[in-house]
Amino acid sequence: MLSFRRFKSSVFGDIKTINYKDLLGYHQVGGLSKTYFVPRTSKGNLPVYKDYKRKVPYTEIRRVSGDLTSLRNDLQEALKGQTNKNDYKCVIQSQKVIIKGNHVEAVTKLLAEKF
Repeated sequence: MLSFRRFKSSVFGDIKTINYKDLLGYHQVGGLSKTYFVPRTSKGNLPVYKDYKRKVPYTEIRRVSGDLTSLRNDLQEALKGQTNKNDYKCVIQSQKVIIKGNHVEAVTKLLAEKF
């Protein structure tokens, strides 16, 4: 019969000493929390698009993986003077954030700095 000995690893500390801020995905880069990721398309562009519905422009951020509400909250803070909080909509089924108005350039510039 095999016996297993408990040993202390020098690489990993005790589980009780780990803080949630040390975990992967918690860190903040440039003011945006990293609990989400917006991957680029195969051409190297960010998936930020302008769409029209009933002659009203909308900005769509597609292919978001992770927490949509964190992305929405970060965008609300970054575009505070340009948009209202009621202009944002998170569509969880299709993993996208929709903003009322044409904000493609501002959102693309913001996401290009972070991703």
